[in-house]
Amino acid sequence: MRTIVWFEPERVRAGTWLHVNHPEWLLATPGGTDNFLLDFGNADALAWASTTMGDMIVNDGIDVYREDFNIGPLPLWRANDVHGRRGMKQIRYVEGHLAYWKALQTRRPGLVIDTCASGGRRMDVETLGVSVNFLRSDRVLNATANQTHQHGVSSWVGLHGGVARVTGGPTDVYDSRSAYAPSMHHALDVRQADAPWETLKELAAEWHGLSGHLYGDYYPLTAGGAAPDIWIAWQFGQPDGSAGYVQVFRRPDAAETASTIRLRGLTPDASYTLTDRDSGTTQELLGQALIDGIEVSIDSAPSSRVLEYQKV
Repeated sequence: MRTIVWFEPERVRAGTWLHVNHPEWLLATPGGTDNFLLDFGNADALAWASTTMGDMIVNDGIDVYREDFNIGPLPLWRANDVHGRRGMKQIRYVEGHLAYWKALQTRRPGLVIDTCASGGRRMDVETLGVSVNFLRSDRVLNATANQTHQHGVSSWVGLHGGVARVTGGPTDVYDSRSAYAPSMHHALDVRQADAPWETLKELAAEWHGLSGHLYGDYYPLTAGGAAPDIWIAWQFGQPDGSAGYVQVFRRPDAAETASTIRLRGLTPDASYTLTDRDSGTTQELLGQALIDGIEVSIDSAPSSRVLEYQKV
């Protein structure tokens, strides 16, 4: 096991040590508020943060640095720009913040940085070149939200994750599968007298068995969106088309009991074994048949199917 510690260094509250001792390092809006922004574009502030947080990480043996960011910075950047130089405060701040992260990783080689920022609000290319995103949104524990996020963000972000709550209820499988991502979080109320540990273990084992494909190729197989009356599906597979899986969801208000799903990235003239994890049925089909489309039936809603394929 490794240690993750949650920090929020950028937001500074009135009356705290930084506010009292180094107000020159802070950005504020005219008129003042209780919230200030530690200016990473200021060389002294950058050096202090790099040393102070770096010492904590090294001395306390922190393996994963999780950084939150719960203040809208744009008004503070603009309020402190020099006339005719709009944007420079922001540019210097972002440069300094990335330098701060790199300084932490220099202090502790192998340090993982988890960018949170009010739930997935810092997922630009440069940020994700230094960090990962274990939790892609604060709108968690919601199957439709998790599906919508997974369907859309997987085309752009290599490592991200959702959360599913296991309650012992009838939608546990549907909810958990909606959050299967490279980073997977399961929530369970351990205060329940009959906490569904076995259900959690089974769902975690299913995710683990599929997770090796989550770093391969990704294909959205249907249109996306948050509508409650649609089917949504996607595919993760090995880059050589040798194996992978498909997830199919019939959302709560979807009237159709079947949908045609067309797989991608397969070898047309190769044979594949297709296994339905729910029914246990297996069939052998040519890649071309899977590319042309297979009909997936789901009798009740909300519900899901997981189909695994393996080249023969």
